[in-house]
Amino acid sequence: MAIYHLHVKTISRSSGRSVIAAAAYRTGEKHTALEAAAYRSGDELSAYRKGIKHDYRRKKGILHKEIILPELAPYEYKDRSVLWNTVELSEKRKDARTAREVEMALPVEFDLQEQIELLREYIKRNFVDKGMCADFAIHNKGDGNPHSHILLTTREVTSEGFGNKNRDWDKVERLVEWREDWARVCNDKFREKGLAERIDHRTLEAQGIDREPTIHEGRNPERARINEEIKRRNRERAKSPEAIARHMHGLKEKYIALDKEISALEEQPIEDHNRIAQLSAKKKAVLFEYQRQKLFADINGDKDKIQALLKQMEPQREPIRERLARIQSERFLDLVTERNFRAILEELTPEQQRQLTAQREREKVREHTRGFDRGR
Repeated sequence: MAIYHLHVKTISRSSGRSVIAAAAYRTGEKHTALEAAAYRSGDELSAYRKGIKHDYRRKKGILHKEIILPELAPYEYKDRSVLWNTVELSEKRKDARTAREVEMALPVEFDLQEQIELLREYIKRNFVDKGMCADFAIHNKGDGNPHSHILLTTREVTSEGFGNKNRDWDKVERLVEWREDWARVCNDKFREKGLAERIDHRTLEAQGIDREPTIHEGRNPERARINEEIKRRNRERAKSPEAIARHMHGLKEKYIALDKEISALEEQPIEDHNRIAQLSAKKKAVLFEYQRQKLFADINGDKDKIQALLKQMEPQREPIRERLARIQSERFLDLVTERNFRAILEELTPEQQRQLTAQREREKVREHTRGFDRGR
C-alpha cells in the first residue's frame, strides 16, 4: 500500500556532520576530504576534516545513484567527490549548512525504472531547474520500504562554481511546494497505471482523518514501542461506530461519483475505453472496501447504529438523478464477489469466518429470491 513520507533536513557543521560523509553513506562509496576547508573561529583559522576517509562500500540495498546538474554547473561536478569537496571548500563558517537532504518513501506499486523516472522528473522540476545540484540514491533492502535520499546544494551555481546562498530555498513555502508536488507526480503515475491508490501530502487532521500519526522509528527501540502504542490506539479509534460510519459514507460518495463519471463517458459518441476501464477498476476497489467495512460492522453488532449515522449524513434533498444513482449503488454494494469474500475470510478468526459464511449464504438466498421474483 502506498504511503506518503517526505522529510527535509539540513546537513550542518554545527551538528558535526560532513556532506562528504553523507554522500558516501547514501551511495555506498568511498570518498575523502581532499583539501582543508578553512573557516574562521574568532581570530583562529582552523582546518576542516582534511584527509578523513569515509568508506561505505560494504553498504547493501543501494539500487541506483545519480547526479543531476543545472545547465550552468561545471561538468566535473558529475564526479561525486569533486562536487561535495567543492561544496565543503566553498563554506568558510564553522557552523555552515553544507547541504539540504530530502528523504522520501517510494511507492511499492512502481518498479525500479518507474521510481527512477519519477524521481528524475520531480528533482529536475523542483530543484535542478531552480539552480540546485542534486545527488540522489534509491535504497531498498527488500523489506517493503523503498526510499530515496536526495542531497541538494545550498548555493547558486555558475560555470565558475558556487556563489551566494539562495535564501529563497529556505522558505516554508518551498517546503510546502515540494511536499505537494511529490504527491501530485505519484498520483499522476497511479492514474496512468490505472491504480486506485493515492497519497496525500496533508496532515491527517487536514484530511479530516481521525487517526493519531506515528513517528519515525529509525533504529530506536523506544520509538518502535511508542509507535506500537499509537497503532493500538488507532485500531481502537477505528472500531468506533462514528469512525466506521464516516469512512463508509465517504466510500459511498466516491462510488457514486465514479459511477456517474463512467456513465458520462459511455454516453459520448466516441467512448474512451481505457479511461472507462481505469475508472471501473477504481469503482471495484471502492466496492470491495465498502463491503468489507459493512461486514465487519455486522460482526461488531453496530450495524443498526452505523446505518442510523449514515442516514443522518445523507443530504436531505437530492436531485432525482443522484437519488436514483445512490439507490442503484446501494444495491450493488450489497453484493461481493466470491474472490473478495475469500480474501476477507483469510484475515478473520475462525468464529468470525463462521459468522460471515452464514451471512454470505443468507445474502445468496435473498439474491436468488429477488431474481425469482423478477422472473415472474
